[in-house]
Amino acid sequence: GVLDKNSVNQIHQECLERFQDAATTPATVDLTGVTAMDSAGLALLIEWLRLGRRQNRTIRFLHIPDHVLPLAKLFGVEHLLR
Repeated sequence: GVLDKNSVNQIHQECLERFQDAATTPATVDLTGVTAMDSAGLALLIEWLRLGRRQNRTIRFLHIPDHVLPLAKLFGVEHLLR
């Protein structure tokens, strides 16, 4: 689906529970189904990385759509997603 300003709050709330349930295990986020993303969606991914670091946990993103990387590069954060 779409990760944008209209969807990130709900998705973030749903994922916070998952972060708390398995706070020390590595997490893999599969982005295969992401059809569009704006800066709010990118901020959500970065927030998940921040939460992971705070919990001393590795967060990996799989199948990052091609349209996400130029946005990440524009904001200078593409290295965080790899």
